[in-house]
Amino acid sequence: MTKTCAKKKYIPLACSGKISIRICAEKTGLSMRQVCRLKAAWRKRGDSAFINGHKGMRPKNLLFTKEVRRNIVNAYYRLWRGSPFACFHDFLLATGWRISYTTLSKVMRGAGVVSPRQHKNRRRKHPRRKERARTGELVHDWFLDGSRYTIHGAVDDATHRILGLWMCRNECRLGYNEVMRQILTQYGVPKACYTDRHASFVSHTRKKGKTTEELVDYNRQSMTHWNGLFRILGMESILALSPQGKGRIERLWQTLQGRLPFIFRYKGIRTPEKANAFFTAFIAAFNARFAVSPQDRRTAFSPVPAGINLAHLLSVKVRRRTGENGLFMFHGYTFRLCAERPAFRDFTLCLSEQSGIFALSGGKYYPVRLADMLGSGADSMPEVEKDLVRRYLLADIHRAAG
Repeated sequence: MTKTCAKKKYIPLACSGKISIRICAEKTGLSMRQVCRLKAAWRKRGDSAFINGHKGMRPKNLLFTKEVRRNIVNAYYRLWRGSPFACFHDFLLATGWRISYTTLSKVMRGAGVVSPRQHKNRRRKHPRRKERARTGELVHDWFLDGSRYTIHGAVDDATHRILGLWMCRNECRLGYNEVMRQILTQYGVPKACYTDRHASFVSHTRKKGKTTEELVDYNRQSMTHWNGLFRILGMESILALSPQGKGRIERLWQTLQGRLPFIFRYKGIRTPEKANAFFTAFIAAFNARFAVSPQDRRTAFSPVPAGINLAHLLSVKVRRRTGENGLFMFHGYTFRLCAERPAFRDFTLCLSEQSGIFALSGGKYYPVRLADMLGSGADSMPEVEKDLVRRYLLADIHRAAG
């Protein structure tokens, strides 16, 4: 006797009191709770209560035929090979596909494709600290072509919003300045900034006999570019004492590392300039999806103090002095100060990703010119500063040559 026939025979008997619920459950192979539920349904609908409500409906997984599944897998290999399934799923939704992440995972696993970001159960070894704001960076092959670039970034600890991103050749103050520029122009001055002890933020002078806390206090009080910036803006500097203190920013880098390279590849982004232009739309979409509501609705951001010149404040400054012919040395290369009476003049050389390279002397700004050929030989100039020279000092030469 089939299960449906057993229900039709014994449920009416249980309803009329001829057999007990326990005996009905034994005869039909159901639980006593299910028997009670079916008794109530049979009194209302009769034998139709024994018909499955999904009968006649087409299973959703059958909507994805073999051909459709094959097209999905081919699209993954053609456009998003190596990306996490979540990133590929976002692409499918954006292009009009109506497919759940669970179904996509089944389709991909059925084709023998394993997500590079599949979840692993890991025991938490370090407790989370109280949420604050911080900055960070990550060197990675972002364009999937073997080249190495650095993304500098900042995230708001209260809402997990990305506050700024900037890509350049290497980790440096120039990159962090551009992230700070985005924060100041879009949000205002944060109350505090949580950083590691990279040379961009602290002085690495070592003092024998000092404890870690004493060294951190020394670095906080030392006059560095970053500390000077904090003091002018009235921000608190918080230094991480361990890698575990940067757990949240590291999780953000893991998310970006799993998404951005494949988005760059799909959109044809191959240079830091295009990546930085793309970050505006990416940050807005990322925050709209992943940001959370703060525990306190009041903001800790304050307006930028009046009278501050951000172009000057957010530039890397180096003291220099010209010779009798108006030339000066910087990282092994010779530059010319373009000013009246440039000989034997003390000035401040300013470098900025937004403004380029210029000189400040006597309260006035002057352009500088490269007097040497910018080669690839042995020199001490970082690649990020060479990029500045190429973009701002050699752009006219390159255009004329073209």
